[in-house]
Amino acid sequence: MAAKRTPQTGEGLQFSHCTPFPLVQKLEDRNSANAISDEPPPRTESFKSDKMGEGEALERLASYKSQIKELYGRTMMGDELASAVLVEYASVAVQALEQIARSTPERLHQMSVHHIRWPSFIGIKEFHTERNRELIRRLRLGETSPFRHKWDPKSPATFTAYSMLFWLVENQTALELPPLSKASSEHWFKTGWEGFAESLGGRPETYPYLRHSCQKTAAKKVATRQEKRNLETVIREEMKNSVKKRFKSVTKNYLS
Repeated sequence: MAAKRTPQTGEGLQFSHCTPFPLVQKLEDRNSANAISDEPPPRTESFKSDKMGEGEALERLASYKSQIKELYGRTMMGDELASAVLVEYASVAVQALEQIARSTPERLHQMSVHHIRWPSFIGIKEFHTERNRELIRRLRLGETSPFRHKWDPKSPATFTAYSMLFWLVENQTALELPPLSKASSEHWFKTGWEGFAESLGGRPETYPYLRHSCQKTAAKKVATRQEKRNLETVIREEMKNSVKKRFKSVTKNYLS
């Protein structure tokens, strides 16, 4: 179902039919079952299959995510069996993926070429490192991902811009977005920023991950009286301008 205009005002977009915007949380803040991964969501076409209908695939994912959230919550409350089940869930999935990657890696290429990281085991022996390098080669990991370009994943603005792009791609139909192009990039960013702000209750300036990198600049402007607006308003504008600048670079990579 497509996103609709708010009937009361005719302004703004309702994002109730979109996937959650991928907000980053610091490790120390991830204390609830609702913690969201800092990896932008994969493209929805990666989940489409001729043999398994998209509806069934999404239903299975929703059920699995629900179980994981419950287990996460119990683990954080000290339930040792819940944490053991989480580890086993991950182990079984990784073992299956590695068997496929070694025998018929082309079955995974529809997804792996779009990603720059992949579920795998880690270990303290060199054997594990060598095995993972071989899996990266077999999976052709990240060959067509927008993340393959040179960029700084530690930059909050850049990472937010990439997250925004993936969120927009995933929800393009629901948001009634035109095909992404140089001409439509501005419209895409406007919609992405609205979705980002909506995910933060209309107060994007409260987002700690991005706020810290813009707060000093905004405070300096207010302190030197370059700005007559209040600090929170200036911080929000600094954040928006910073992400918009990175979004332009991100879309160039995506369209190349």
